[in-house]
Amino acid sequence: MHQTSTSSVGALIPATDPRLQYSGRIDFDEPTAPVFCFGGCGFRTRFEGSSLALKWSQDPGWANSIGVRIDGGTEIRIALDAKGPALYQVAVGLASKTHDLYVYRRSDPWGHLCTFQGLVLDKGCGLLPPPPRPKRQIEFYGDSVTAGTLVEAVGYEGLPDTDIKTFNEGEQLTNAYWSYAFIAARSLRAEAQIVAVGGLALHDANGWYPLGLATIFDKAEALPDHMKPWDFKRFNPQVVVVAIGQNDARFENIHDPVVRTKWIADYQALLDHLRTHYPDAWFVLTTTVLGHDLAWDDALKEIAASRHDRVRYYGYRRAGRATPGHPRLAEHQEMAAELAGFIQGLPSVWQH
Repeated sequence: MHQTSTSSVGALIPATDPRLQYSGRIDFDEPTAPVFCFGGCGFRTRFEGSSLALKWSQDPGWANSIGVRIDGGTEIRIALDAKGPALYQVAVGLASKTHDLYVYRRSDPWGHLCTFQGLVLDKGCGLLPPPPRPKRQIEFYGDSVTAGTLVEAVGYEGLPDTDIKTFNEGEQLTNAYWSYAFIAARSLRAEAQIVAVGGLALHDANGWYPLGLATIFDKAEALPDHMKPWDFKRFNPQVVVVAIGQNDARFENIHDPVVRTKWIADYQALLDHLRTHYPDAWFVLTTTVLGHDLAWDDALKEIAASRHDRVRYYGYRRAGRATPGHPRLAEHQEMAAELAGFIQGLPSVWQH
């Protein structure tokens, strides 16, 4: 719902306000209009007053969605439907007091880019500093599962995606907030940053997304016709989870010795690149519970065993065997509990 102007509405608070605590791979080349590409990109702050509106713009014709949580309450979902910049009314009639605010992108890059341009409060009200940023940080690289694709298709656990009655509206059922990555991070009291796209493989043109992780791992924007570099100095995780491999089977046969050797070598090269940015981090190599050939996990085990720089493989209890469709919320919760336990058991994991 778009907001109309009234005498009780204050002026636009710009996206550059220092009391907005951003998280995720966000493009700040235009500080007044930061660009959100990956799911989970967002910000926290605190605000005064009884109402809230947010100003967004997005690529025409795409279905991005934004999640808003006020005082830790139920998510308010905003479907960005305007072709140009628009003010979206989020809440009215709140208790006139100080509120905690968390805003994040639900959708992954398949919804293309969206741009945050500020917020509007009651007249005379403003922002306050957010809570302290968590000292624990985890970065996740992955595909549609890590992005939370169809996670909200509750009731379709263990079923093919084609059984979902609202499958054509799948973007509405995708929510990075409920992906195993963010659930695990919240349980560990850590800040999560995800670099995840539905259909992502290691190599370009091998999955369902045109680009591969080897191309986008260092990007803040990762569209085939619009890529921007990421400044790795903006985030310093103690743990890096790489959950890639299950989409590569679309065009690559892991049982072919030549393919397997090249895939392992290129995966190792990716780890070497990331290690230059995160010299002290633990790396966790994994896949997910989505149905796939476990030969990809065997390759990850081989990679982890060959390294001596804080790299481990983790296999979920039901890795590759839980569901023929995208994992739903219960299955993401299952993965998150297992992964969080494994991360917590890594030696001196939070010390750097």
